[in-house]
Amino acid sequence: VVHRNFLAWESYVRQIRVTAPEIVAVAAAPGESTRLDPVALRALAATRPVFLEYDVNVQPELEPLLTPEGLLLRVGATPTAPGPLPVALRDRQIALYTNLERSLRHDGRLELETGRHLLWQHYMMAMALTRTGRDDLARFHLARARAINPESPELDALGAELERRRSQKIPP
Repeated sequence: VVHRNFLAWESYVRQIRVTAPEIVAVAAAPGESTRLDPVALRALAATRPVFLEYDVNVQPELEPLLTPEGLLLRVGATPTAPGPLPVALRDRQIALYTNLERSLRHDGRLELETGRHLLWQHYMMAMALTRTGRDDLARFHLARARAINPESPELDALGAELERRRSQKIPP
């Protein structure tokens, strides 16, 4: 897993130089920046599985390389075309998150911090999927996030973007 936001921390970079030097190799400026070198990242993804935790500041040029897999996004060696995910992958992702949320509930409710974490996870996945044209799965994550926080302006804005694309039949 590439923890991009820690790549700007020199102490983190020192540690992973020993434990995961291949991750340092994909950093554009280790110890100074969270940016990743897309060419190096693609090369690494061609040799082994690479996963990314999505965040609001992911470089746009990385987004076509990302596909949801489990709770993270898998980095591909080649860009993928925007559009719906294969049905089996989409259904696996929906089942995973549905089962996870069900297992985290106590007496039908989420604890406050658990809910906040799930809210962020759903929001980040919805944003990543919207930006990569995976609107069908983005809508699922958006609905789950809104179930946790129905009054979020950020979720409303993301929902408006998805609805605008659907109503105007704008391709992803």
